[in-house]
Amino acid sequence: MTTVAILGAGAGGLSSAVELGRAGHEVRLWNRNEATIRPYEARGAVAYRGVLGEGSEKLSTVTSCLDEALAGADVVVVCLPALAGTFRATPERLGSKPIVSITSVWPSHRPTECPCSDG
Repeated sequence: MTTVAILGAGAGGLSSAVELGRAGHEVRLWNRNEATIRPYEARGAVAYRGVLGEGSEKLSTVTSCLDEALAGADVVVVCLPALAGTFRATPERLGSKPIVSITSVWPSHRPTECPCSDG
């Protein structure tokens, strides 16, 4: 079983949590805003209804602490707006974990220079 840290509890992060959990992966959900994450933390799951049917997918970890979400993860799925500026994971935090980025900003909205990159 692969342990996946999902960063972001918006529509993309929650749908990713459901799909990856249903596929048999251990899911750790993070969001910077405690108020956003609190309902999922209380249930320990994400409820869903739609194309996948209806149900609830269990989460192994629900947290607003980035280090807790990343601890023990095999892969990181980033589901944050590209311009959020809130995701500041250093290489030390990520280690050699593969990163999958799912963004919600169109190419025309990209900044000409990203302050968090090396080039």
